[in-house]
Amino acid sequence: MTSRERLLALLHGEPTDRIGLHLLGVRPWTPWWLKDRHPSYAPLIELARGQGDILSPIGFETGFCCTAAPLHQTTFAEDVPGHGDVEHHVTIVEGPHGPLRQVVALHRIERETMTVEHYVKTPDDAENVLAIPYVPVRPDMAPFVERDRAVGPRGLAMIGLGTDPIGLVHGLLGTERLAVWSVEHRDLIHAMLREFLRRLLDVVRQFAASGLHRQMPLLFFHTGAEIVAPPIHGPADFHDFCTRYDTQLHAAIHEAGGRIRVHCHGRLGRILEEFIAAGVDILQPVEPPPEGDVLLEDAKRRIGHDMVIEGNLQFSRLATDPPHEFRCLVERTVAAGKPGGRFILCPTASPYWPQLPQLALTNYRTMVNVALSAGRYD
Repeated sequence: MTSRERLLALLHGEPTDRIGLHLLGVRPWTPWWLKDRHPSYAPLIELARGQGDILSPIGFETGFCCTAAPLHQTTFAEDVPGHGDVEHHVTIVEGPHGPLRQVVALHRIERETMTVEHYVKTPDDAENVLAIPYVPVRPDMAPFVERDRAVGPRGLAMIGLGTDPIGLVHGLLGTERLAVWSVEHRDLIHAMLREFLRRLLDVVRQFAASGLHRQMPLLFFHTGAEIVAPPIHGPADFHDFCTRYDTQLHAAIHEAGGRIRVHCHGRLGRILEEFIAAGVDILQPVEPPPEGDVLLEDAKRRIGHDMVIEGNLQFSRLATDPPHEFRCLVERTVAAGKPGGRFILCPTASPYWPQLPQLALTNYRTMVNVALSAGRYD
C-alpha cells in the first residue's frame, strides 16, 4: 500500500498492510519549516520523506477570533527591565468599546514564547470582543490542492482549522482566568463558545461549497480540547465546554465529506469516550503514564473500534533512552497498538531542539525500523 492508501484505510476502519507511522512535526513539504531547520535535521527529514506516512499540515488566515473584518491593530516590541534575553511583543486591537491588549514574551536566544497578558481580563473585555463586526473568513482553496498534489502517494494534506471554540476562548482568557470564569462567569464563556462555533461552522461551509472534497481527501485537524481536559478541568467541564460544541463542528465536517483529527494532551482516562461522542476520527497523542494516564491497551479496548489512535510513544524518551531501552519501548508500543488495526505509531510531540541530538536521530531510526518490521500484518 502507498502511505495515502494506508492512511485512508485506517480512517475508514479497513485492513492495512501495517500500522501507520507518523514522525510528528517533521514536515518535508512545509517550506517555512524546512527553511528554519538546522542541517542536523537533514537525515530525519529524509527519513520522514522516505518512510513515514505523511500528515502534512497546512493552515489559512483566520483573522482575529475567526473574523475577516478589518481591524485597527498596533504591534510593537519593548525591552523587559532586568531580563536582557527577553522582549515583550505588545499587540493592541481597537475594539468597538475600547482597546484590547495582549503581551507575548519572547526569549531572544531560544525563541520560545509565552503569553503574559491576555486580551480579555474583564467581562467588559469579553463583550468588546463579541462586539467586533463579524465577516466570514473565505479561505483560498488552491494552496490545499497544491499541497495535496505535492505530498501525493506519500500521505495526506491536513487542513488546520487552528483551534476549536474552547481553544479560541482560552486564547483570549488564558488558563487561569478560564478556570476562574468556569465558576464565576460560565454564561459568558458559553456566549463566546456559541459565537465562535457559528464562525467555525461558516468556515466548514466554505469548504463544503467549494467542492474541494472532489479534488482531494478532506482531512481537517484542530487543537483546543486539551484546554479543558483533566487535570485542570474535570469531565463535566470537558463535556460542557468542549464535547457539546465540537460535536456540532465535527458533524458539519463529516457532512462536507471530511474527517477530523484532534490533538489533545492531558490525562484522558476519565474522558476517552467523550471523543467518540464528539465524532473524532483520529485522536492524538493519547499519552501514556506518567505524562498521561492512558495505557494503550486500555485505549484500544475503549475507543479503538471507533477511531484511529495516533501516538502513545512518549516524546521525551527519544533524547534520553539508550537505544536498546528505546527499542524495547517501541516494540511494546507496537505490540499493544497493532491488534485490531486503526493505530498510527507516533511520538507525542514534535522535535523542538535547535540542533537534533544524535541520540534522538538514532532512536527515530529505531522507531521507523520497528514499525516497518514488527508493525506488519502479513
